[in-house]
Amino acid sequence: MKRFFYLAKSLDNVENISHTMEKNGIDYWHFHVLSKDEDGVIRRRLHTANIFQRLDIVHSMQRGMIWGLSAGLVIVLGVTLIFSDLRQEVHPLFWMAMTAFFAMFGTWVGGLSGVHFENYKIRRFHDQIEAGMHLIMIDVPRDQEDDVRNLMAEFHPEAKWQGAESTWDNPFKGDDGKAHFIK
Repeated sequence: MKRFFYLAKSLDNVENISHTMEKNGIDYWHFHVLSKDEDGVIRRRLHTANIFQRLDIVHSMQRGMIWGLSAGLVIVLGVTLIFSDLRQEVHPLFWMAMTAFFAMFGTWVGGLSGVHFENYKIRRFHDQIEAGMHLIMIDVPRDQEDDVRNLMAEFHPEAKWQGAESTWDNPFKGDDGKAHFIK
């Protein structure tokens, strides 16, 4: 599934786009709006972006897990190489449990840090959202991608196409050097 990004200037436009998408088979749950005017979005009964779309929680948890797992493997392998007597004395499940502990600890720390940052996929829209634009995110099944692009181009040219990405988070992507803290 792809996530299409559009920017619109007014909530009237966003509301019209939402109705067009619903009439054409895009479910309410696949249409999300991120706006500085969250009250206006809620009053119009538009589907706001959820916490995982706003904040970098999942992405940071994935990265934390990778770092924790790496640290766990290095520590466990280092200890077993330095203290070779321990290899025979300690059950292998203990070493696997220690590695898993470090991976889970890294995941937890990553999630805690991710709460403080914007999602890496929407960071590039930070300035436009702060300036009053409304970010529209439409999750589109592969077989409807062309239909949605054509609908938007034909009926809503006022919404500016900003690109598409996968709905899956990639832990190896996203360091643009401009992490924005959530205020």
